[in-house]
Amino acid sequence: MKSEKGFMLPYTLMVTFVVFFVILSSVQIYLSESRYLHETKSYYIRNSMISLTMKTLIERIENQKMKMQGVISYDEGKVSYQIELMDDGRYRIILVTYLSYGQVTKNELIYDQEDKRISKWIEI
Repeated sequence: MKSEKGFMLPYTLMVTFVVFFVILSSVQIYLSESRYLHETKSYYIRNSMISLTMKTLIERIENQKMKMQGVISYDEGKVSYQIELMDDGRYRIILVTYLSYGQVTKNELIYDQEDKRISKWIEI
């Protein structure tokens, strides 16, 4: 009986450590999934805003009713654009996307009016 007196404290500490480790791991997994969800959402919102802006700008270029720079606002943010005529119907378009929670991205595109397609797209 004398050798069993101190058995419960180490056992309790070991179980407490295992439970703490499981809870800590679960919180890390949850935070990681939450960050991934936030990044995925902002990626799709940003790409949607850029696609809608490009559709609008291409229509304006084709109809010759374009401003060389401006801002298009959306619910989730805004897209600033700048258009430069390069040569023979090619336009350089610079898009800067500002999401409502502070994320900023910049894209540079070359639009060929004769082929009616984007020949180059660089995300800066």
